[in-house]
Amino acid sequence: MKYIRIPSAHKKLKLADAEGLPVYVSAPTGWGKTVLLRNYYQRRSAIFLSGISGRLSDTPDPKSNSENVFIIDDINWITDEESRRYVHELLDTPGVRVVMCGRGRFPRWLIQEAVDLDFMRIHQEDLAFGIEEARAFFQECSFFPDTTRIQAMVKACEGYPIALRFYAYHLQSGEEYGENLNARIWDDVCNYVSSKVYSSWPEDILALLLSLCEFEEFSTPMAVYISGMPDAQKLIHRCEDIGALIQLQKNGMWRFLPKAEMTLKWQKSHTFSPSRIRENYLKGACYFEQSGDTIRALEFYRKAEDRSSIYRLLLEASSNHPGVNRLCEMREFFFSLSDKEIKAEPTLISGMSMLASLTMKTAESEEWYNELKLYEKDKRNPVEKRREAHLRIAWLNMTLPHRYGKKLLEMLRSVCAMSAHRDITMPPVSVTSAMPSFLNGSLDFSEWSLHTPQLAASIGAPLEKILGTAGTGLIAVVKAETSFLRAESDAYTICENLNNGYEQAATNGTPQMCFAATGVLVKQHLTSGQISAAKAAISTVRTRIDEACVTELTANFEAFNAWFALYTGDMATVNEYLQNSTDPHESFCVLDRYRAMVRLRCLIAANRFAEAGDLSTFLDGYFTSYRRTIYWIQNRLFRAVILYNEGSPLWIQSLSEALQQAEKYNFVRVISMEGHAVMPLLQQLKKAPVSGSFMRKVIDETSKMALLYPDYLRHIPKVNVRLTPRETQILGLLCGGVDMQSICRMCNISYSALKKHNSSIYRKLGATSRVEAERIANQMGLVHH
Repeated sequence: MKYIRIPSAHKKLKLADAEGLPVYVSAPTGWGKTVLLRNYYQRRSAIFLSGISGRLSDTPDPKSNSENVFIIDDINWITDEESRRYVHELLDTPGVRVVMCGRGRFPRWLIQEAVDLDFMRIHQEDLAFGIEEARAFFQECSFFPDTTRIQAMVKACEGYPIALRFYAYHLQSGEEYGENLNARIWDDVCNYVSSKVYSSWPEDILALLLSLCEFEEFSTPMAVYISGMPDAQKLIHRCEDIGALIQLQKNGMWRFLPKAEMTLKWQKSHTFSPSRIRENYLKGACYFEQSGDTIRALEFYRKAEDRSSIYRLLLEASSNHPGVNRLCEMREFFFSLSDKEIKAEPTLISGMSMLASLTMKTAESEEWYNELKLYEKDKRNPVEKRREAHLRIAWLNMTLPHRYGKKLLEMLRSVCAMSAHRDITMPPVSVTSAMPSFLNGSLDFSEWSLHTPQLAASIGAPLEKILGTAGTGLIAVVKAETSFLRAESDAYTICENLNNGYEQAATNGTPQMCFAATGVLVKQHLTSGQISAAKAAISTVRTRIDEACVTELTANFEAFNAWFALYTGDMATVNEYLQNSTDPHESFCVLDRYRAMVRLRCLIAANRFAEAGDLSTFLDGYFTSYRRTIYWIQNRLFRAVILYNEGSPLWIQSLSEALQQAEKYNFVRVISMEGHAVMPLLQQLKKAPVSGSFMRKVIDETSKMALLYPDYLRHIPKVNVRLTPRETQILGLLCGGVDMQSICRMCNISYSALKKHNSSIYRKLGATSRVEAERIANQMGLVHH
């Protein structure tokens, strides 16, 4: 069969020839590495060597070949020191051309040459077939599919040459193209890799990979635990050398490359017995359970069909507050339980009531709550479990989200009294639900903010006792957050309280309270223009979270970073968050509220107002029915911003509603933190629906934020700014930092003429100064540096 030339690879080989560069060709098996080199060097007496046995097949004199071309295949397998010295010698010999070929990364023992010699690198992307190469290949096989069919096959296999060969075999046999054929092709590929590669690999490396291939990512300790191999780290590094199978991620975890994962799973299914596969799943589940990753533990217990362990973990999860155990993520496991299984345990009954409330099924939540009350009253049930039911009822009375803390104060006082006179331990309660706030955490404590000093004096200490470590630092954080939202205290006092709360929580409390304290502290630093201090606070709490391995904080911390990026102008982070975050429409749980609101801000920042409007409307029902006051105010604000930027007069009503609700609690900074996003609206509101003193305070605080962060959620209209050629030239010079006198000289115009041009540019951009014009021009892509 005629060789099909791949332009990218051949171009690189020709360039390497012209510049006398050594070459390294790296790709998994089946990408045509060896055939590429044999074809390219077929008219030259190149010497082909192999290192597959661990040492070179031969070591001829470097000067013995008139063409001076040495091609070393399977370079990554070489462990023999004499063979390695020979390769070093070849690379050091003037006039000798060295071409190396392998499946893994560049050999670490050649790192010095990699730096000194500027290797030409050829990867699998350079070897992939495009549509024309695939067409030529099929024609060589006397097969002539149309362009649409070729395009579909190339896309399905990503231009993988060996896969296209299997397509040709099947289609020539009369099979129809479709998803079933695609599946058979990959089965053929896996079979090919198994016989071509895995059959010759060392047993210990293959055993390690097969024991880990079911897991999305793994660390070295995890590899040791699951494989049972103490030398797993050494084998992982060896695997990096000999095959393109795994990749180290930024988080320090290893991840299988997609095709490697697929072929290894195929190999495992054909070599492991069912009992061995189950044992492998159980090992993974146990590791995740011991690491505190309950979700993954449940997933692998399910794969191992270990129903008793699933039941045990769900019981444990039900014992905790949802803010500390990712309850919503376990919903499918809870829903797989039968009514009989649930009703046998008061802890599971309360868990189902909480889960229904979290997923906004309030009627179902109340049904399970009533079931729990029936369980408590039924004297046929064990005394200890009835006692547990009694505690669970009190717990639900305090924590069910849809009850929005109704009569919470009375219940807390009752529980405080019980704890003082009786030996009871309340189930765990999270007051923050992993949010960067207390007042806007597990419940909305806006009403409490009206009586913070009195509450702190009356039930502060008993409450901290009931909450245990979860309540450490609470009083200091509550005082600070209340003062911050009302803009009542100076920055020093607020920061002092927050730092005290953080230190208390860091010493004897939880990372969740540290995160809540940091959330408020960062806001205070932002209002003071202290970006560097805010970044330092974020870095500190990130270290705290990482050290404690608190996985339930991860998602909200990522959202917190995206929120902060909106103030710093880091649109790359904002866009990445938009791309990776889940759309709340898909599967909403009330614990997703913070991430949903950050997503809403990011959509506004990206000028995606239609999507932002849909999300705002979607969230409004939840914020209203669950009495989430602070979120309700924020959502009304964002709705006003969206309507304003879309040219709808209805923004006035939304803004007025937000202002009225904020005034009830004197929440000045719930408004002002949105800075430049709401400043134009406040300025154009002709008749404020609130008192003059409150409005003056809001405008004063908002204007400070607008000046500090002029691009926060700023709407850049997508219109054609029509600048004259002269204005375009001047704008480019302005953005390049050229001073006015130099611009006059370069454009050969007078200073007064330049001022006129500047005024015209500012007017067209909607700017009031040079700095603002430069910023808008850069955002709109009007200048290119």
